[in-house]
Amino acid sequence: MKIGVFGGTFDPVHQGHIELVKTAIEELDLDLLYVMPNGNPPHKEKEWDKKHRLGMVKLAFRNIPKVEISDYEINKEEPSYTYETLTDFQKEHPDDEIYFLMGMDNLSYFPNWKHPEIICKLAKLVFFGRCGYERTEEGVKAIREQFGAEPMLISFGWDISSTEIRSELGQGTYIFHKLPFLVYQYIIRNGLYDCPSVKEYDSFEEDLKNYIEEKRFLHSIGVAVTAYRMAIRYKEDPKLAYFAGLLHDIAKRMPLDKQLDLCKKIELHPDEVAYPKMLHAPAGAGFVKKKYNIKDKKLLSGIRYHTMGHKDMTTFDKLIYMADYIEPCRNFDGVEDLREATFSNLDEAIIKGIDTTILSLVEEHLKISPVLLEVRNDLLEREQKGR
Repeated sequence: MKIGVFGGTFDPVHQGHIELVKTAIEELDLDLLYVMPNGNPPHKEKEWDKKHRLGMVKLAFRNIPKVEISDYEINKEEPSYTYETLTDFQKEHPDDEIYFLMGMDNLSYFPNWKHPEIICKLAKLVFFGRCGYERTEEGVKAIREQFGAEPMLISFGWDISSTEIRSELGQGTYIFHKLPFLVYQYIIRNGLYDCPSVKEYDSFEEDLKNYIEEKRFLHSIGVAVTAYRMAIRYKEDPKLAYFAGLLHDIAKRMPLDKQLDLCKKIELHPDEVAYPKMLHAPAGAGFVKKKYNIKDKKLLSGIRYHTMGHKDMTTFDKLIYMADYIEPCRNFDGVEDLREATFSNLDEAIIKGIDTTILSLVEEHLKISPVLLEVRNDLLEREQKGR
């Protein structure tokens, strides 16, 4: 078999790592690729949290064929050296062809690693291009002449680093094209990298699974983490935004009569009754208040108006409204532009989102709720007054 080994600190693992692994499997025609988080890297001054790095890696690669996660180095107490890892690895795979994967930034430094000659005997070296680190003939020549090995060089253009991700976590930016959203949820759930923890909502997340199917559940997680990011950007409470996003669709799959019953004490807009698909939003607010005895008006309002909106929406209402629209599982023409707009100017993004919805309804020959036009026109008037 052809087996790849890809090690790293993965602090945190990001989309660039995932794309590199997919590229390696395809370009090298690998039968299996082991992703191996470092345990105690000798070149790092800081003691990295092994348990959490391993947890994030398991989430990031959970659905990628031909990938297995190795905890070999994580379980070692002493510093991890590649030559030792590959020595033990080769004993377990004596008849297999092993490829050791690295970023191009390691090309010049590889001869300075501990026992590079042993590494070259045990595995084929594969270097992947990285922005800012170009192939150098000197690096290739040094490995060839010193160790008798012929390194393989593969073009790869993802310009993402874990250092960049860590610095961006505290900023209000859309980050899920760089960081898998379930990895981000792991980060904020566990309060890593100085992010406020949302672990207190774990029991609500478990209970949510009883009310919606897996696809809708992943959507809800996507809305929760997006709302958390947006709250940082617009100076709202990120934990409360996460909680509202998590529960916003809890009534989505309830029967219509149940939804109507939950709305008995809620003043409904006529369109919410006329358009039954909209009813799960006020029903969700009623359910959350009744079942969990939650009375936070901001949270309940965010859930209440996340589909239809209203012309006097607060910033928090707008967060949940747009988080539902642009969360990472959404995939439609123009969604990337809408994400960029959302983290730039929230009101303009809502107008653009409503325009997109209206055009879609027109194309499908469906009715347009007057509330959409009311919200859109009110925001336009406010924008014009602001100018």
